[in-house]
Amino acid sequence: MKYALVIAELPKTIDADADRKNWKDFSEYMQRVGELPKDTERITGNIWQIPLKNGLPFLGRLFQLAEDNKISIRALVLDEPPEWIKHPSAS
Repeated sequence: MKYALVIAELPKTIDADADRKNWKDFSEYMQRVGELPKDTERITGNIWQIPLKNGLPFLGRLFQLAEDNKISIRALVLDEPPEWIKHPSAS
């Protein structure tokens, strides 16, 4: 199964009122999304690991919302889920 690792980039000029409002609107909407598609992992507030098998509608909404709020998105498509190295390791 393929996965997308998606990063919503913080605006470079977050001090500008319009950029701050766009980021706030984007972030607040993404917090309210509710239940994520099965096997989707929200790594941080602006990074998601999305399985493409069932996460395409969510990925589409994420891209549309980013475009609406002038937020840059980076997406890396992977053939397998990444093997994360966590430090300190969880027990």
